[in-house]
Amino acid sequence: SAIYNFKLGKKTRANLGLSVWNLFDTKNDINIFYRITTLGEVEAIIQNSLGITPNATFRVYF
Repeated sequence: SAIYNFKLGKKTRANLGLSVWNLFDTKNDINIFYRITTLGEVEAIIQNSLGITPNATFRVYF
């Protein structure tokens, strides 16, 4: 991630940020739960994190 700070005016400043989450696109289990199907069998539900996720921020301070 990176942040760049700069001035917009005499009393106003801002910053711009960029980051990338899960850069290597690894599979990460974040939640596992179980439920019973209509046939009475146990089914495991595995929720994974997002893949490569770019993020950007822009903040203004005045």
